[in-house]
Amino acid sequence: MQLPSILISAVLLACGFAASVAEPIELSVSHSLGSAKPTPRGSLIYDPASPKRSANKYIPGAAAAGAVDSGDDDGLYRVYVEGNGVRLTAAVPLCMLTASGYQEQMTLHLDSKGVPWHLDYLVSATSCDIPKKKQLPRTPKTQVFTETALAGARPKLEQIVVTTPDGKPPAEQTFLQKYWFYIIPVMVMFLMNSGAEEPAKK
Repeated sequence: MQLPSILISAVLLACGFAASVAEPIELSVSHSLGSAKPTPRGSLIYDPASPKRSANKYIPGAAAAGAVDSGDDDGLYRVYVEGNGVRLTAAVPLCMLTASGYQEQMTLHLDSKGVPWHLDYLVSATSCDIPKKKQLPRTPKTQVFTETALAGARPKLEQIVVTTPDGKPPAEQTFLQKYWFYIIPVMVMFLMNSGAEEPAKK
């Protein structure tokens, strides 16, 4: 019988599909200062199917160590996240990144299919008050979060209830009251057919 082999193939296919769905997704991260061209910085890995924060992480690249150049604190520090046909960008003033001690947070906003559509880039500082002892450039300490869009609750529409003048629901209709417009044409056709057959019996 081929049934056992079909069942085994179906189980293997389901397992392979589940593994592909649960596989983390890797996106490339680059950055730039001011109007300079973006340069590689590292990778961002996230798992849209996992509720654990540890499933989302940033891995700095080999050339990213100390890559944040704080020579121009008046410029914008811009981050790019791209891959799988998606390119997202966000920016903060470089002076705020420096004032935060290079502590940053990247939040990927995902749609219902787990595809990123927006990037939030935040630092722990809210102003550009840089300490007197200027910090040396270094690799930022990065936290990665994901926010998934959820379908909202559907509104419950009230049904129109027909009532009698005294406010009570109408009485239940009988079978004939409900379907008389179907029954009458059938009876007319039946009578016409029976009348046409009577002369043939003479």
